Amino acid sequence: MYLTRPYENWHDLQAIADLAYGAGPHFLHVMDLPYRLASWTLDKPQNFRLWYDAAGRLMAVGIVQEAFLALEYLIHPQADRPVLEPEILQWGLERGQAVANEQATTFPINVWLRSDHPQPDRAALLESYGLAPAGTDVTMRCDLTERHIPENVPGGFTIRPLRGQADVAAYVELHRAAFGSTVMRESWRMRILQMPQYRPELDLVAVAEDGRLAAFCIGWLHPHQPLAQIEPMGVHPDFHRLGLGQAILAAVLQRLRIRNIQFVSLFTTTDNVPAIKLYESLGFQEQYTMRSYRRLFKPADDED
Repeated sequence: MYLTRPYENWHDLQAIADLAYGAGPHFLHVMDLPYRLASWTLDKPQNFRLWYDAAGRLMAVGIVQEAFLALEYLIHPQADRPVLEPEILQWGLERGQAVANEQATTFPINVWLRSDHPQPDRAALLESYGLAPAGTDVTMRCDLTERHIPENVPGGFTIRPLRGQADVAAYVELHRAAFGSTVMRESWRMRILQMPQYRPELDLVAVAEDGRLAAFCIGWLHPHQPLAQIEPMGVHPDFHRLGLGQAILAAVLQRLRIRNIQFVSLFTTTDNVPAIKLYESLGFQEQYTMRSYRRLFKPADDED
């Protein structure tokens, strides 16, 4: 028997992070979890659900990530997964329908499974809840101990750390332009600065001669292992094809190497060929792929 409740306060975030660090290969966002937890999903406590055992130990967390169109969940290795996972899925899908109703538009829920850990039972479980195979993402990894990292900053640009709150508005504008999306918000970017795992020296931007922010890249550290992850990274469309993506990623990798980080990972979609070529130019290689399982929710009053 498990007790459950919604998210309450910042103390829950540390408990969720601690659970993630020991969750094993089922959870895909251990290092960049602070970035994801800082999103505006946090503004709605009903998007989080926590499960505890009788001793008060946190055994599972479910998060409907509106910003990432995903249901992400963690289950403690000692928990009864066959009991908890269906309960989490049922809660998450009900919340997905509620989000569609609130937004008055179709809302997709995605759940990802790793290809290097075959999970036919989990895939069958997801399909039994109406989630169908959809796209494929790829995780790439770079061994910093085996690579020379070039430092070639294009002329007319400088790379420096984000200047905290002073740069937040400009960063949000840059992020939205880079991804062609309004998902990034100032509240999200401000909350990133406040996360305990945030390292300002790993939060870099490229600045043009006229002062415009042209590119960005953030590195996240594993607290117990020589591992790091890049999330997010992007370049403003006005500054494409100038080598800024390679330059700012290389700058973060250099800073990670100084910290004695051995492996750095990042995610992209398998059809993002330009990004994959960029990452390969700096020594990243495919580590594993991830298949997404998706279910679409329409507003309750949508008769089509």
